[in-house]
Amino acid sequence: EEKKKVMRSSPKAGGRIPLRRGTSGRGSFSRGSSPRYSSAMPSTARGARSFQEPPKSAVLQFRSGYNESSVPDVKLSKSKDGTSRTATFVFEHPDVIRHFLEAPIEQVLTGGFIQGLFMVDEEGSITTYDLDSVFTNGKPTGVVARYLMTTEGEWDRFMRFMTRFAESNGLKFKRTPRNEPPSARD
Repeated sequence: EEKKKVMRSSPKAGGRIPLRRGTSGRGSFSRGSSPRYSSAMPSTARGARSFQEPPKSAVLQFRSGYNESSVPDVKLSKSKDGTSRTATFVFEHPDVIRHFLEAPIEQVLTGGFIQGLFMVDEEGSITTYDLDSVFTNGKPTGVVARYLMTTEGEWDRFMRFMTRFAESNGLKFKRTPRNEPPSARD
């Protein structure tokens, strides 16, 4: 039986604390059956790109200048009062973890493997430092990143990035109906 543990980790906070999971909100971008962006390519094809490939029109990076080839599930939620929105990126077995596990101990001790989540496109970069590490049986297996948007400008910019990212990675967006209970979506 695999035991998963999610740890909150922030380069700015400098530490890890256990994370308590909440419920998701209105919509999502991801692979699977619920409404989201979903990949048209098999996972083996997505993971076949190199760690430092030339930038596409939109890329994700955990370290500035190093493109992440794994395509995350991206879920969107909106606060009840409508004043903020959150994009949650769930990466399973991202390249950055593989490189971390293969690195010499000197590199591991000096850190810097995960500096944040950088969403880079032709307009510039959107950055979040709200990151969590996912551990399975004591080994790092994933990363969860959250990007909080509190203005319409942030939301519009994020959606422009996601449109480019979806086009670059063969993703499609499906909207979650507002009145549908969460159990009916899964």
